Amino acid sequence: MRIERPGFLIHGAISLEYGDGWVRPWRLPHRARVLFPSPDDALFTRAEKTSGVRLQFQTDATTVRLVLDYEQEAESDTTTFDLTQGDAILSDASWEPGMSLLELDLGGSAGQMYELWLPTFGAVRIRAVEFDGASFLDPGSDERPRWLTYGSSITHCRGASSPARSWPATAARAHGLHLISLGFGGQCHLDGMVARVIRDQPMDLLTLKLGINVYGNGSLNVRSYEPAVIAFIQTIRDRHPSVPIGVITPIWASTQEPIPNALGMTLNDYREADERVVQTLKEFGDANIHCFDGRDLLGEAEAELLADEVHPDSEGYEMMGRRVTEKVLPVLLRSRYRYSEFG
Repeated sequence: MRIERPGFLIHGAISLEYGDGWVRPWRLPHRARVLFPSPDDALFTRAEKTSGVRLQFQTDATTVRLVLDYEQEAESDTTTFDLTQGDAILSDASWEPGMSLLELDLGGSAGQMYELWLPTFGAVRIRAVEFDGASFLDPGSDERPRWLTYGSSITHCRGASSPARSWPATAARAHGLHLISLGFGGQCHLDGMVARVIRDQPMDLLTLKLGINVYGNGSLNVRSYEPAVIAFIQTIRDRHPSVPIGVITPIWASTQEPIPNALGMTLNDYREADERVVQTLKEFGDANIHCFDGRDLLGEAEAELLADEVHPDSEGYEMMGRRVTEKVLPVLLRSRYRYSEFG
């Protein structure tokens, strides 16, 4: 069985671009690219990378093959594709330069949904998906709670050992959640247009991991940061008045911790600002917003898991996923059942 341009199987993307015999997933609305300006078009360069994007299907096939075009940014980037069912990683395959066909063994149960995860830092155009020995193919009805997460390169997870082992994917698999990961390396600057995109997505849970890019680029200062966070969240609240929101402050950043940025603010200043915003919104009447200290996900005691004193290594990303599984998502899931969009 061969499916041409299988857009109906793609999940975790915001939009799909169709070309001559191919479909490309984007993590922002590609037709509105001009409305998302950034230096060197960096935001959309990150949005074409397929972090958290996957194909979902049910089938009794024995093998699945992807016919694709793949663009790798750096030779050091991981090019692994993962096949999962529930929390289990069944198999993986790595793309090599010159390949146009990628094959994975379907060793699981035909009665459960498969997820075929695309690389976190590759740009993929899918031409076809082939299923050997299939008598049926069903995209399935995905009724899992929908979790959207927004953040920086630490949410994008370029350094994860494989896409299903990024921290958002690790936590989503553990809790049985439908993931949309809007981690944009270097580009988490509370853009109003990104807030509008998030506002317009169906979701049951939302996490916002804020501060590190703003600190590193000096894009918002003591006057502008808190108002920007409030406006970002309130834009989302226009259509999601009671969805549980978790604001996550920056993880530990080793030698950068005590150093003020170009605007005179330290990472801890941004952490404290995040906490004040959440408290302000609670006092204003938002009963379903929570703040989590990023250092509880990766702190000073785990500094050896930072590859470059800022970004986790592959082990650090998986550890973050386990800690989000234990410390963040249970709070939001309990909160989800306490309130509803209609309450």
